Amino acid sequence: MDKMKPLVDSLAAKNFLGGADPCIADFVLFEMVEFAQKASDNAVYGTYPSMEAFHSRMANLPGLKEYLASDKHCTSPYVPDFAKVVI
Repeated sequence: MDKMKPLVDSLAAKNFLGGADPCIADFVLFEMVEFAQKASDNAVYGTYPSMEAFHSRMANLPGLKEYLASDKHCTSPYVPDFAKVVI
């Protein structure tokens, strides 16, 4: 999780990885943040508040917001024990 710090720091100054508008890398990061949050027993946001803000910006994008609210989105991903992260 310490390796996330440079990424977290760069996101604190802008809305998305490329600046004002999301790009494909933002969607990949969004999924990674969701997994890291689950794998760390919800510790990512406490350690990196800007990741929660980024996640919120992404989750409220038109289209993604509706998908996340639909029954097509898995809200409880399985995280195997070997993937758990201690922060």
